[in-house]
Amino acid sequence: MRNYDSIKLKIQRAGTLVLPWKDFDRAVILINGQDFLQIAKKEEKKIFIDENRPEDQAGVYHSMSPAELYGYLSDAENYKQKQNVPVLTCSCDETGCSRISLTVCHTGYGVIWKDIHNICGHYFDLSYLFKLKDYEEFMAQLKKLAGK
Repeated sequence: MRNYDSIKLKIQRAGTLVLPWKDFDRAVILINGQDFLQIAKKEEKKIFIDENRPEDQAGVYHSMSPAELYGYLSDAENYKQKQNVPVLTCSCDETGCSRISLTVCHTGYGVIWKDIHNICGHYFDLSYLFKLKDYEEFMAQLKKLAGK
């Protein structure tokens, strides 16, 4: 049997990124104690190396605002399985430009994140299984921070 992964939430306060536009608080997803943004960047870098693309162009994403992330993930709560759920946005803060998306599967015992991919259709060799209670706590904290 597979072990469960941990999921936590941390807030990155507005003003910590150097941006030419107004910044906002961001919902940083921590999986097994690691920033999911850094996990995705590492996976995308592997793909870029394999394709002989510049490594510094890999992983140019930001965490979303709590409200935006909550909106996408709470929408997935209405389905047993929801595909293409954005969880990271382009560094320009537009999910339509670039993003990291995944499939959210709700089971009787937990929540699975799988089919993790970028907008170009590159799938990462990643999947996560969260205990239902842990995922519900994550979502409750996100909802509170989103002001919902």
